[in-house]
Amino acid sequence: MMRIILTSIICLLVLGIQAQEITTDRPDQTESPAVLAPKSFQFETGYLVQENGDDLREILLPTTLFRIGFLENFELRVVHENALHKRTGTAESAVQGFNDLQFGFKWQLFEGANENFQLALISHAVLPTGTKPEFSLDNYGVINKIAFGQDLGKDWSYGINLNYDYLDAHSIGYTLAVGYGITSKLGIYVEAFGNKSEDEDYEGFYDAGMTYLLEENIQLDFSFGSGLNTDMNYLSVGLSWLFVNTDEN
Repeated sequence: MMRIILTSIICLLVLGIQAQEITTDRPDQTESPAVLAPKSFQFETGYLVQENGDDLREILLPTTLFRIGFLENFELRVVHENALHKRTGTAESAVQGFNDLQFGFKWQLFEGANENFQLALISHAVLPTGTKPEFSLDNYGVINKIAFGQDLGKDWSYGINLNYDYLDAHSIGYTLAVGYGITSKLGIYVEAFGNKSEDEDYEGFYDAGMTYLLEENIQLDFSFGSGLNTDMNYLSVGLSWLFVNTDEN
């Protein structure tokens, strides 16, 4: 029922909207400090395959972030994921379901001249709505990020996130992404990220990817990554689409 209500709300918000320039939070792990303008809507969706050292393959099809421009410098966010877990080995088994829903916001705290430097707070509440034990914390959780980034000129930019999460255990983490615009439509990036929870050792990762601006409001992406000191690798492709409500009434 909750997913039906969520879909209905999003459909109503999309009515009467037109397209403008897009800025996304995918495909890298670093969330952008940019927020949507009021009355705008954006979805960022993709397909991800991740393999871990314990013979677990996780497939997200799709993983989707819905972003809604609510107030000046403030957006609402919903994360919805359809997941498939496959345990490989002598006898392969698969479990499919929905991960816990996330509801949250992004609040831009500072924006420099010409949008050169931006700073934002991102916070998500994780609700125990997963359809099976494999896909749910069976408890409430929080995901928090301080996001900042800067355009360095000559087509270079960087973004940094500092993270604090509570998902059955306290954890802190970071991301650092450096991007380069090859053309006005094609961009590439490299990224390092890591986290340390109270129950686990530090885990470090790296990834890289590319984005292609199909239209001024439609972006395609591709990314891949791996663990530095842990057995993990992933591959992802995605699509993002921005709409803006231009109705002045």
